[in-house]
Amino acid sequence: GYCDNERKQCVCNHGYTGYDCSIHESESHWSILNTPPTLDDSVVGRTDHTSVLWKDWIWVYGGYMFTDDEEVTESGSGQNEIFVDFIRYHLTNGHWEEVIISSITRPQPRDAHTAVVYND
Repeated sequence: GYCDNERKQCVCNHGYTGYDCSIHESESHWSILNTPPTLDDSVVGRTDHTSVLWKDWIWVYGGYMFTDDEEVTESGSGQNEIFVDFIRYHLTNGHWEEVIISSITRPQPRDAHTAVVYND
């Protein structure tokens, strides 16, 4: 491969990947997905959320957003917030979407929790 200084990234030869093109595609590796959110900026950065990979989707629930404000809200106001949203990212199509919960009882806001896929 070669380095493209204008785009500030390496352009790898066929069959290779990685920030420096040193990983063969047959090896296990992490990749950064540089795709824009498609939920009108409602998919915001978070910590302490849970996520599971199931089929072609990454499912995400809850989490916490840090700000400089001391207040914690559930209102979506953008201040310190424990999220109650349930979203998923389609790995093949590269888009986010909100998961509509149809039950009367909605899960409580959560952060620092875990999740599993059960009875696929």
